[in-house]
Amino acid sequence: MARKSSTYGGSLDLSNERSKSKELKHLKLLFEFAKPYWKIMILAIIALIGAAIGTLGIGRVIQLLIDRGFEGGSKGLTEIIILAYLVVLIISIATFMRYYLVMWLGERVVADLRSSIYKKVITLSPSYFELNKTTEVLSRISIDTTLIQSIVGAGASIALRNLMLLIGGLIMLNITSFKLSLLIMISIPLIILPLILFGKRVRKLSRETQAAISNVNSVADETLKEIRTVQSYVREDLEISRFIDNVNFSFSKAKNQIMARGWLTFAVIAVAFGSVVSVLWIGASDVMIGDMTAGDLGAFVVYAIMTAASIAALSEVYGDLQRAAGASERISELLSAVPNIKAPNNPLKINTNPLGSIEFNNVNFSYPSRQEIKVLKNFSIKVESGETVALVGPSGAGKSTVFQLILRFYDPESGYISFDNLNIVRVDPRELRSNIGVVPQEPVIFNADVWKNISYSKPNASDAEIIAAAEISAATEFIDRLPDGYNTNLGERGVKLSGGQKQRIAIARAVLHNPSILLLDEATSSLDSENESIIQESLEKVVKNRTTIMIAHRMSTIQKADRIIVLDKGLIVSEGSHEKLIKEGGLYTKLSKLQFKNANIREVSSI
Repeated sequence: MARKSSTYGGSLDLSNERSKSKELKHLKLLFEFAKPYWKIMILAIIALIGAAIGTLGIGRVIQLLIDRGFEGGSKGLTEIIILAYLVVLIISIATFMRYYLVMWLGERVVADLRSSIYKKVITLSPSYFELNKTTEVLSRISIDTTLIQSIVGAGASIALRNLMLLIGGLIMLNITSFKLSLLIMISIPLIILPLILFGKRVRKLSRETQAAISNVNSVADETLKEIRTVQSYVREDLEISRFIDNVNFSFSKAKNQIMARGWLTFAVIAVAFGSVVSVLWIGASDVMIGDMTAGDLGAFVVYAIMTAASIAALSEVYGDLQRAAGASERISELLSAVPNIKAPNNPLKINTNPLGSIEFNNVNFSYPSRQEIKVLKNFSIKVESGETVALVGPSGAGKSTVFQLILRFYDPESGYISFDNLNIVRVDPRELRSNIGVVPQEPVIFNADVWKNISYSKPNASDAEIIAAAEISAATEFIDRLPDGYNTNLGERGVKLSGGQKQRIAIARAVLHNPSILLLDEATSSLDSENESIIQESLEKVVKNRTTIMIAHRMSTIQKADRIIVLDKGLIVSEGSHEKLIKEGGLYTKLSKLQFKNANIREVSSI
């Protein structure tokens, strides 16, 4: 059976309170990402200069047209018109090159930026996401990079173009009339004043708007991920109301920001163009008394308008640049985050054929988000190679934490954990995890076909290996009934499968991985009695000669273990075989009676 190609569907403090710093120096991050494309940058700058020179040439054409075109007859007019067409051609070509190169550079920088963020995020340990919202981290990849994209692309193009026009315009103003240009210079501080007065408020409102948008995304993400819970409790209206409240709140913040930026633009344009009108009045007086020609005045007005328009455009872009600086700073903080769990400088190597023994020695552990609670207390166990150990105990006893520590998602506060007598903190986490297979209680199914989902643990596996793993996990029974068999896309989070079917896909994935240690977290919890029996028979083959640690509540699973360890509040309260623990009484006997009682209820209800 041939596979079809398939693709997967679709913080530092990263709290909603955004960083207050909006200094433009943080935009240096973007320059670092742009540096590899320095050739494109140089070409873009050349195009920008060409477009600016061409645009400034319009003023000189107007001056020639007024002073010489009409006096020189049709020949003089023709020469000036040809010059005008040449200027237009230069502006057109340079503008096209400027737009294409700058926009290409912006898209490339943001693409590299997103890739770098994801590469960093995917290496951060679970403790990081325990302290920081996933939606907040995702907003770095989506909202902040989109904001930067608008600045690095179109925003940067507008900013650089107008900056060059401003510089060139000021130069041409001084060449055309030094007296009038002094009057323009006097007005510049009046233009800068609104930037100072309104800039701070714009930055504050921008930060609040970004935080409000993040809350909107957080609400949507939470409810859509748990849509079954929302609908099962008929809380659609409540969630719609909550979402709309957040949307309206973000709109009110955005409205305030727009108002502030609007007043900023109004003030800058009013002062800038008011200055042009004043200069025009004074210049007209000079023309009347013969101190300057009409052409010079016409050119001066054009340059003054260009300069004023450039300042107005830069004032609008300035607010966006500040927002981009804030986004760059937040992204920089994320990119500089150091994973708590990482490979040591000189990692110890695991043998090619590891035994798979695990030992906990006086381990104490608390989760970062609740350090006041000791989840494991002086915890010590040793699981020999090939042994099957069951962990039982009430909720919160520390069973799942044992798995988290074996996989080195966290490090103990004290004590140590060894794999084949190697302290796992001295082993590369990737190498450690490559020797461990996991079947979680809530299996993860990707938006891909069956081939991709099973082979996730071994991407280069052959079709025969995948089918064999599916047979061992008793998954072929339902796979063969799927519309396209192994080529069937299972949907986002496996919506096309039942809970038991998802579990069997997860078991097949672990089987294909062929690990030396197998961690089973309630591997048969979602199966009915018939399928549980089938899976149990399959697992007996899988766990043979392989170290297996299982979290289990069902007696049918527990009784097959070589050893049972009973946990309560992070302590080992007893251990031994099923018969030994039953004779001792205590917590295990209580849990057993409760489990048998629940099992009888399930059996009766299924009749």
